[in-house]
Amino acid sequence: MISASERPLTSQLWARRAGSLFTVRSLPERNWKVPGGNVSLLGTAQVAREGSRRMVLQHPHERALLCAIQEAYVHRTGSPAVAALVDVLGLKRISRDAVGQTSNELDRPLLGFLRRPISGVHPYLLLETVVVPVKTSGGVRPATVVLAIGVRGSGRREVLGADVTEELNAGVWLQFLRGLCRRGLDGVRLVTADDHAGLQLALRVVLPTAAWQHCLTHFLRDAVEAVPASARQFAAATLRRVFAQPDREAARRSIERVTRRIARRNPGLAQLLRQADPACLTYFGFPAAHRRQIWSTNVERLVGELRHRFELVGTFPSRRALVRLVAEVLEQQDAGWKAAGPYCRAASESVLSVREMVQPFRQINVRSSGGALVGAAV
Repeated sequence: MISASERPLTSQLWARRAGSLFTVRSLPERNWKVPGGNVSLLGTAQVAREGSRRMVLQHPHERALLCAIQEAYVHRTGSPAVAALVDVLGLKRISRDAVGQTSNELDRPLLGFLRRPISGVHPYLLLETVVVPVKTSGGVRPATVVLAIGVRGSGRREVLGADVTEELNAGVWLQFLRGLCRRGLDGVRLVTADDHAGLQLALRVVLPTAAWQHCLTHFLRDAVEAVPASARQFAAATLRRVFAQPDREAARRSIERVTRRIARRNPGLAQLLRQADPACLTYFGFPAAHRRQIWSTNVERLVGELRHRFELVGTFPSRRALVRLVAEVLEQQDAGWKAAGPYCRAASESVLSVREMVQPFRQINVRSSGGALVGAAV
């Protein structure tokens, strides 16, 4: 990164070396209107005599975004927004070799961020997923981005890691969670996530002392979709009151009342509510000051940032391009969380000693993504 005071001198030196072919101009931040939405780009423009313009982006988010746009363009996998941006930025003549060189320069620091050692104790682990289309040897297929967010004992949030997989199953979750533990993840007492296939099984193997909280945001979304459109607003308000009760018993009584009231009119929603206990009420076993921060993953804004960039690129040309963009967005978000205040109050020793009741399970074998048989309990 070049500071604002150093840019004029750097620009003059670059212009001298380039001779009379180019001049360098600092550009203000601009919002480009493209079919996929608006995108803000900030950087330095190298302007050739014939008037073509090439952007050298300096904002951390935008370097990976531009690299993904260029790669999608040269591989012909991008959305209409990709073609529009490439035309606006004067990048139609970009070669695959140039794109490959740029991506190689970005890979080392970004992959290093995702693979860095994890230090300290993280009582709370938040897991989130985002689906995005990726080009593979077998065609365009949906890929799932898995995000891991930790909450330290001090109450601060931290990005722990991410991965991209073609499908979610017990083997994938085993590999992902074990990777976090090998890097130093420790002290997890609660995992908040949606009810993903194979996740609970993997948690019982890798984090047997941790409890699972069914993310209320995902649960409420599924529950509201089970009612007619005309009743969804009322259903959402009713369900929020159910989970805002002061303790577990009050929440259970509220669930029973609502279930009896709607059983005839909407049996699907009633069945979902019956399944809400105990998975959706695990947060009541933790300090009241933390409950609103742990009953959901609370990363909707981060997921929105990722989806905005995913929609702009369209179909990613490779898994590597997707991982690169995800890593850079996560690195920027992690820096923002470090600069902000604590996500929740500091966790006391009582939180670190919480043990949820784990029922006995029978032993089975689970095949991991690498093909090995792993003993697990169900």
